[in-house]
Amino acid sequence: MLEKLETLIGKLCSGTSVAQSDFQNGYGYGHSFSSYNTDFFTMWEISGYYRFSWSERHPSTRFTMDTRSEAFASYVLITQLGALRRANLRLRPIVLPSDPPTDGRWRITDTPWPRVKRYTHATYPILSVEATNSRELRQILFATRFSREDLLNSFMKQDGQPVLSPWMTSNSAYLERLREATVDLRYIASR
Repeated sequence: MLEKLETLIGKLCSGTSVAQSDFQNGYGYGHSFSSYNTDFFTMWEISGYYRFSWSERHPSTRFTMDTRSEAFASYVLITQLGALRRANLRLRPIVLPSDPPTDGRWRITDTPWPRVKRYTHATYPILSVEATNSRELRQILFATRFSREDLLNSFMKQDGQPVLSPWMTSNSAYLERLREATVDLRYIASR
């Protein structure tokens, strides 16, 4: 299943030094990505599901989101690898709103697991995910307002056009997090 997304992964990582490592273990085949050896984003496939996790200091297989939808998985990749790409290339970050979905675009239903909900797009039911209510999930739900092509183009372009320029912000908060993680910032220029 992951091979369907390899082209997108290659495009998002091209021209960067975003560290990508592959793994094969009891959790299935997957990839872990990081920028500056911190803020790890990990994805893998198991039993027909794409699974995703985030960790600050090392790759984690404790997933917070899973989906059978290749379309939703591509939104996750664009927003998460796009953010790592922009950090690695020292471009101004794009910070999408992380407010809970209240506009009626998403139906939220219970699952058998505590704290995990199923989010299904009202208009495009192919966009569905089971997840905890994390900041990353809410940002990805917001990102689905845009076409995947426009979203990808915005993360790839320096000025965030055509759709994401209103959410561009300063690098200072990200750099401060790196300082707190004791990353050597002498060679990183703030823009």
